[in-house]
Amino acid sequence: MAGVVVVFDFDRTIIDGDSDNWVVTQMGLSDLFNQLRHTLPWNSLMDRMMEELHLQGKTAENIAECLRHAVLDPQIALATKSAHAIGCDLRIISDANQFFIEKILEHHGLLSCFSKIYTNPTHVDQEGRLRIFPYHDSTTSPHACPRCPPNLCKGQVLDLINASYPDGERQRLIYLGDGGGDYCPTLKLQSCDYVMPRKNYPLWKRIHSDPVLIKAEVHEWSTGEELERNLLNIINTICIKETSNERYWMEKKSEEGQVGLHLDEIIESMPLFTKELIAGGVAGGFAKTVVAPLERVKILFQTRRDEFKSIGLIGSAKKIAKTEGIMGFYRGNGASVARIVPYAALHYMAYEEYRRWIILGFPDVGRGPVLDLVAGSIAGGTAVLFTYPLDLVRTKLAYQVSPMMNVQGLLSGEQVYKGILDCFSKTYKESGVRGLYRGVAPSLYGIFPYAGLKFYFYEEMKRHVPEEHKKNIMVKMVCGSVAGLLGQTFTYPLDVVRRQMQVQRLSVSHNAELKGTMETLVMIARKQGWKQLFSGLSINYLKVVPSVAIGFTVYDIMKSYLRVPSREEAGKEVVTNKTSEPSSSHS
Repeated sequence: MAGVVVVFDFDRTIIDGDSDNWVVTQMGLSDLFNQLRHTLPWNSLMDRMMEELHLQGKTAENIAECLRHAVLDPQIALATKSAHAIGCDLRIISDANQFFIEKILEHHGLLSCFSKIYTNPTHVDQEGRLRIFPYHDSTTSPHACPRCPPNLCKGQVLDLINASYPDGERQRLIYLGDGGGDYCPTLKLQSCDYVMPRKNYPLWKRIHSDPVLIKAEVHEWSTGEELERNLLNIINTICIKETSNERYWMEKKSEEGQVGLHLDEIIESMPLFTKELIAGGVAGGFAKTVVAPLERVKILFQTRRDEFKSIGLIGSAKKIAKTEGIMGFYRGNGASVARIVPYAALHYMAYEEYRRWIILGFPDVGRGPVLDLVAGSIAGGTAVLFTYPLDLVRTKLAYQVSPMMNVQGLLSGEQVYKGILDCFSKTYKESGVRGLYRGVAPSLYGIFPYAGLKFYFYEEMKRHVPEEHKKNIMVKMVCGSVAGLLGQTFTYPLDVVRRQMQVQRLSVSHNAELKGTMETLVMIARKQGWKQLFSGLSINYLKVVPSVAIGFTVYDIMKSYLRVPSREEAGKEVVTNKTSEPSSSHS
């Protein structure tokens, strides 16, 4: 079938066992093999075994005869022949070697089914000794992939296969494998591709440990019968989809005279990070608008407007409504949304990207909440650095009150900002770029622990939710609320310091100048009392509960709409079948 490439691993995929181990065991080399196993790289070790067979008088034909007895499931042979007959392009990427693979396939009548075999090359030298060499020479041309053994990076081979097709003619890939070496190419598969890991083997375990990293559709198998059924079903599904798509576009073109991009196609064509940016931006903007009135009152409490603090939450709300109207509750919200949309977009996207980079760069790292803590912290810092000037403008606009309110403590010549651009312009003229980043230090001090703790608590709480309740929106909102409350409590004093540093130039002139973060923290505690460090916290609790809950929930909903599966949903893609005995990671 044109347009479909089926890529097989060889050991424990096409044949049931390991071809190297088969030769070692059947030809009586187990003792020497075990003696040298931890002293040589795998390729060098197998080359040494071939030398030993040569010294014992065994020929390449003797080795070939041994390989003809290796077990190959008849159902897998049938699946291979069927896929080839349909017209699929069949290839092998294997850490075995050319001689072993070709002799086994030739014996079973399968060699002609494969258009290309990528494996460790071999040849029989003049003395009749079988020599085995690495596909990637670690000395002259190392592949530098940290996830793969030195002799072969299957991911780079898969890149070569994709690059061999003309631009715009990318083939659909079906990848079948079992070992740890198959994880690298699996990560390179796209959403239109399929991966078929053998259940309870290393590749299946790696996929199952963090399925969100896998873009391809996952179909596991245990036996030759399951491999045949799943492989032919996938090929049939691709055929039906392509036929349906062709019919759809022909009808569309007939009706409209031209073929336009469908919304589904636009979504499918989006890179993963773009979908995460959109989902995060929508979640942040929606959540921020919902809690904007409480945010306005909280900022006035934090920045020492005594007449607001003295009349409490309800009195402050009445005063704002009376003097500024309903829109007074949303003063500064335009700047707030303008800040939070790129901030939340960067925060969520950077969290997902950093999390993937950590896992891919350090394959052995744990998948627990500590990973979420680290990724969330770094992502929070990244988002703050890119969006901080908008936060500063938002705070200045929210701090500014209507002249009708006759607030004590305003400078006699206090600057009144007409809007976001006016505030940007005047702040830059007064203090330059440094003025736009006034208070950024406590922001970073606060965001690193807050962002990290927020994701830490959220993911940790979700881990304890029963499987049948994980998709429940109310459960997600509760998890998000508690995560936001705990994270905010630990970091709130730094938020107060940041706000006071941001509006310092608008405060009364006889106040001592606020300098560094720690100096400001100490000065507030000494002159205003330690309780001031938690001023507005009760209001913040009222704000954080819906804000964080709505943020996480809307983010998950947007990811679902944009077809970015959550970890739980991605985990469901692994189809449950019969189990088989696990084996070593060599493939």
